[in-house]
Amino acid sequence: MSLTTGFLVLFFTIVIPGFLFLRSYYFGEFSKQFNPKDNITKQLLFGIIPGSIIQIISFLIGKKLGWISVDSMNVLSFFETVNNQKVSESKEAQSLVENPVHFGYYLLIVYGLSFICGILLSRLIRASNLDKRIKMLRFKNQWYYIFSGEIFDFKKFKSAANTLGKESEKGKKKIVELSKVDVLISNGGDNEFYSGYVVDYDLLPSDPSKLDNLYLMDASRYTLKEVKNHNSPFTHPKVSEKKAIPGEIFVLNMCNLVNINVSYLLSEKGFIEQKVWAKFLFRTMNITILALIVLSMFPVFYQFKSIDNEYYLAFHQNAWWLDKILLLGVVAFLLGLPMMHKDKETGNYTNSWAEVGLNALVMGVIAVVFLLVYFLV
Repeated sequence: MSLTTGFLVLFFTIVIPGFLFLRSYYFGEFSKQFNPKDNITKQLLFGIIPGSIIQIISFLIGKKLGWISVDSMNVLSFFETVNNQKVSESKEAQSLVENPVHFGYYLLIVYGLSFICGILLSRLIRASNLDKRIKMLRFKNQWYYIFSGEIFDFKKFKSAANTLGKESEKGKKKIVELSKVDVLISNGGDNEFYSGYVVDYDLLPSDPSKLDNLYLMDASRYTLKEVKNHNSPFTHPKVSEKKAIPGEIFVLNMCNLVNINVSYLLSEKGFIEQKVWAKFLFRTMNITILALIVLSMFPVFYQFKSIDNEYYLAFHQNAWWLDKILLLGVVAFLLGLPMMHKDKETGNYTNSWAEVGLNALVMGVIAVVFLLVYFLV
């Protein structure tokens, strides 16, 4: 076995899963924090730890499914064998490398787990507000926290707001509808002053902590106008004059930003935030349900030899791909009935009887279709 082959095995099984994990971990407003053009050494250091953990988990799953015939549970020793180019001395390593079909399934498990784990972990951090409580877990896009008003959930800002008497009244929080900015831009030694409501923004691709462009509505520009008084021998004073910028959207380049002031347009009605323990309970329940739905795919689409049940064995002997998809749909909707919906504006978890009834109706329709297909077709 050549050095190139040994390197490729480790690259496909550890490095790529790490990259997939990071790609799915940074999502939405935080997606630019993952830059494939960034320092490759830095990306490797950040990706090799989750890649290695996911690799070990996938290795054990592959062994359980019978795709990897490894007698020893020492996974680190297995990869040491591959890395030292001694595959010919290990029957276990040969069984993994020389069987392309099972090795392909194995890689699918690794890549799928990497992507799913990245999604679940980042959503868990955001849903549990851990990025607002623990600075180490905070995403690099500080402008999202500022423009959305979430920055006031940070410990220091919340403490300052309480000290200044700006905390919410009677436990009610206000919803940030829009953020308004006053921006001072340097232009060839002169300063230009703009204001408007932030609709969207771009980050610098090379540094996601810095702004590239601001998209403003109801934008205005302030200019200094000289007040002329011909009867006065003194220097004429200058006052600021506000002029509305015509158009719907004003794109302001922020490369020469001097400073920026942010204020918020709040909703008139407040809302009572759910208790921390209640949010944690609902989040945990939702994550557990999602994990069960994902895990249920394996026994539905692949027959587990460890499951010795006559109905389960009969299903895999007689069912075809459409039956398996319909059964997975029934399982997903059945598990998803108690899932709680998170309100995007308030962050509270709710679940109306109408949603439960709709999910039950869809599940019933899929179940009927499954029974018809399975027993009649």
